[in-house]
Amino acid sequence: QEWVAASREAGGDTNLRDASWKLVFDQFLAMNQPATGNGKAGWANGQIARPAEKTSLNAMEDTEPAVAANDGVVWFRPVPGGSDAMRDVVGNVAEYVASDASALRAITDDQLASSPRIKIFSRVVSVIGGSALSPAEPAPETPIVLAGSTVSALKRGFSDVGFRLAFTSSEAGGGAGAQPGLAVLKKLNDQGFLAAK
Repeated sequence: QEWVAASREAGGDTNLRDASWKLVFDQFLAMNQPATGNGKAGWANGQIARPAEKTSLNAMEDTEPAVAANDGVVWFRPVPGGSDAMRDVVGNVAEYVASDASALRAITDDQLASSPRIKIFSRVVSVIGGSALSPAEPAPETPIVLAGSTVSALKRGFSDVGFRLAFTSSEAGGGAGAQPGLAVLKKLNDQGFLAAK
């Protein structure tokens, strides 16, 4: 809900897969003949968030820009802080979201102990917003559900997805003085595979 509201109010242009991306992709292709992309992170379309049924796409099956425009940025661009307007809600870097915060809070320690944590979280977390590397489909406003992904795919992660720590958080108190970043940092510190700083 917060992402949808922010996307309506976001300012600036979007950084989506465009003509600049296509130039770089064609360079990768020329340097890698025969083409052996196989979704590897080194490719301009590698290891990106995709629906579960499309995670095994070869680089050669995903060669087109998402938009006809050209913003001159191939990968990701910095987002200025301190602005009143949200930036890059669509495009630049896709983001993890939970469509049902109560389901996220309902995950028990017993569940986390009995199954890979990443698989448990994938049941309630999606990816939305599209990125500078995302294909045209699914559309940026369509959540990519992670529940159908394999544990190995989830552990590999995505080269184009991150967290947005700009929204209020009911767990952090919400409203003025809320510190959602600290609440997220505490949760991340509990994960053995992450070293939060």
